Amino acid sequence: MLNLRQIEAFRAVMIAGTVTGASRALNISQPAVSRLIRDLEKDVEIRLFDRKKGRVVPTLEANAFYQEVELSFIGLRKIEDFAREIRDSGLERLAVGAMPALCLDLVPDVIRSYLSTRPSVKIALQARSSESIVERTAGLRFDLGLADPRFERDGITLLFDVSAPCLALVPHDHRLAEKHTITASDLDGEAFIALSLPLSTRQTLDRVFENAGVRPDIRIETPLSYVVANMVKHGLGVSVIDPFTGYHLSDHRIVLRPFKPDVTFRFGVIAPAGRSLTQLGREFIDALIGGLNRHTVEYGSDIRIQLHDRSLGDAIATFTAPDHMLASPPHRRR
Repeated sequence: MLNLRQIEAFRAVMIAGTVTGASRALNISQPAVSRLIRDLEKDVEIRLFDRKKGRVVPTLEANAFYQEVELSFIGLRKIEDFAREIRDSGLERLAVGAMPALCLDLVPDVIRSYLSTRPSVKIALQARSSESIVERTAGLRFDLGLADPRFERDGITLLFDVSAPCLALVPHDHRLAEKHTITASDLDGEAFIALSLPLSTRQTLDRVFENAGVRPDIRIETPLSYVVANMVKHGLGVSVIDPFTGYHLSDHRIVLRPFKPDVTFRFGVIAPAGRSLTQLGREFIDALIGGLNRHTVEYGSDIRIQLHDRSLGDAIATFTAPDHMLASPPHRRR
């Protein structure tokens, strides 16, 4: 049966290149290293090294095995790092996953506000796809996730979702830059930078174009809205994107305009199911509402918040959002 000491000896030989180097790294004798390697080869029934003139040469199987061993050691190091964080800062640590579009401006602003009164809290933020955020939240890797609410599954609770109308984005010297509002029909035949399928904004936009009998000339597709915005800045086409990316990346090279009919950008705030929201999590949600409020005031975005989970209880009363942002909670989904 495999044991950790065998794996450590194998890894040390692979890194050092010699049994002598491995024995020094592990502070054990060379015969002990050789014995551990022989025992490992016997247990896994794979020849890991060829012995040539007193030297050990890794086999192809050893190189493949080493890749998996390294992944395991990376996992162990992460566990050690997390234990160190708990030791150094207690449990004042919040793990958050967020869509890349929200990590450009909104989430950094929220974290700045959040940490201003909680300097001892450690934030672990990861920008990931919505599907990955949902999976990791369900797997207790994230305390909170900000993801496309379409990706529902067992193991998560949707606390509330946020919606805001998308904006048309055109180069400053484009003929459409003179219009106050850009419609779907304006984009017929236009060079278009599209978000990749199966992103929900792209799916909604495709239906809008189909209903209007419009066919933009899709030149480039990308899953990242900030890449879309930068493509438009370089005059490669026009697009329709979420307001968080649009406003953050706007400059003299592009023009933002309302787009009709409305195409809504949405994200949900999710948490692991069956686990009470911590005080740190509740305070982060409050900071998020405050950040959305600031975005509304600064840019005039029509941001709407729809509550879904009544288990927030009295925490709802701590939200700092103005009344026009807070919709009535719907019936709980079954």
